[in-house]
Amino acid sequence: MPDATELAARADIKTMLGLTDTTQDALLDIIKSGVEAWVKNFTGRDLLVTSYTEYHDGDGSNVVRLDQRPITAITSIYADPSRLFEAATLIPSTDIISDTKGQRLGFVELLTYKFTKGLKSTRVIYSAGYSTVPTDLSMAVKQIVCKQFKVISKKMFAEVSQQAGDMTVTLSVDAWPKDAMEVIRSYRRMDF
Repeated sequence: MPDATELAARADIKTMLGLTDTTQDALLDIIKSGVEAWVKNFTGRDLLVTSYTEYHDGDGSNVVRLDQRPITAITSIYADPSRLFEAATLIPSTDIISDTKGQRLGFVELLTYKFTKGLKSTRVIYSAGYSTVPTDLSMAVKQIVCKQFKVISKKMFAEVSQQAGDMTVTLSVDAWPKDAMEVIRSYRRMDF
């Protein structure tokens, strides 16, 4: 299976909306792009596999938490308080402990080496993200895109109040589905 390049497929969204022709594809693409960018910003994560270079403060321990998760590959780790990051400060790949739980949570652990104390003394080059988008995340994105499509195509952009006898009902027609928001919230990057 090839790596994912999007959080939700347009074809799936069209199926959910019951669209069979291509007349709304441009609008769907604009909405989908905007929702995917919002999800990336809201979660503080790219979510799809991306390469990163990060600098972390060394604290003398053998564990560091990277900014992105799940970790898919570690290219190199340097521990150098002078921040030159030359070959002599490269941590051997055989010293990097790699387990599924640590990768899922974004932790890197060293077997015998330590992350040398110092400001930005550790440089890690790695990739992280989902090569297959989790089903719940993809569904949440699709739900939001569908909701936004319905709102935009019906030109319903503001709250509407309706009076029925002595009762007033206020609808927020552009509110995103709460269950979708809960799923997306669960993918937010947690800074410790």
